[in-house]
Amino acid sequence: MSRKIVVAVFFLFALFICYRVEQNVYETKTYSFYKNIGLSDKESAQTNSQQVLENEAINENLVLNEKKKVAYLSFDDGPSEITREILKVLEEKNVNATFFLIGNQITDDTISILKQSVKDGNCIGIHTYCHECDQIYCSADAYLNDFQKAYDAIKTNIGVEPKIFRFPWGSANRFLSNIEEEVITKLEAEGFTYYDWNVSAEDSVGRPTSYSIMKNIRKDYKKYNKPVILMHDSSTCKLSAQMLPAIIDELKQAGYTFDTLDHMTTPFQWPRD
Repeated sequence: MSRKIVVAVFFLFALFICYRVEQNVYETKTYSFYKNIGLSDKESAQTNSQQVLENEAINENLVLNEKKKVAYLSFDDGPSEITREILKVLEEKNVNATFFLIGNQITDDTISILKQSVKDGNCIGIHTYCHECDQIYCSADAYLNDFQKAYDAIKTNIGVEPKIFRFPWGSANRFLSNIEEEVITKLEAEGFTYYDWNVSAEDSVGRPTSYSIMKNIRKDYKKYNKPVILMHDSSTCKLSAQMLPAIIDELKQAGYTFDTLDHMTTPFQWPRD
């Protein structure tokens, strides 16, 4: 019995010796590594701690950015004389917005104000060239040809190369469904990004009123930290310009700041089937 105890004690002692030898080798290698790169053990620990803190700060900033309340005003179907009025309001309120343009609406009368709007920090995007659903959505080639004409009109006349766009009637419209995959794949491969909306003023539908425009915006914008608000600046949308100061004031009072869609971290897009 005593022999077994002696053997067991010897075995445990041998294990302990092996462990200490291995631990010493590890510590020696670790010390040599940090010494070779000019860091002591203490400094290496501080470096690792600093990296952890930096990673936590990055993650915290990402979370805070998601929680930050930013409203994105966007206007479709311009330019027109209404665009000029909207830009005046934006300048007075110190707010920027995004304009998705119709290429064949760009005229000598609107080129100068569009150039100035870009200098003021507003963003220009592509909407369409003709805005005729039967023409642009009859095939993928037809859509892409219309898109290219709109791009060329903006680049030639305004001097910017837009990288964002909005489908006429949004990305979930039934006209687009048959060509959606091909069109989106090709345009995204060329660096273009499309944007839908989650709040609509309904300012180009039926016979809008001041009351209906505010009601439509109020019923939805509070649902989102980052509302993408659809409005219009076509020649028939005078109420849009008239109501814009009140809309901006209400959003500011609710704690929102404003930015353009090209600065949105993740583009708002409707789910695709």
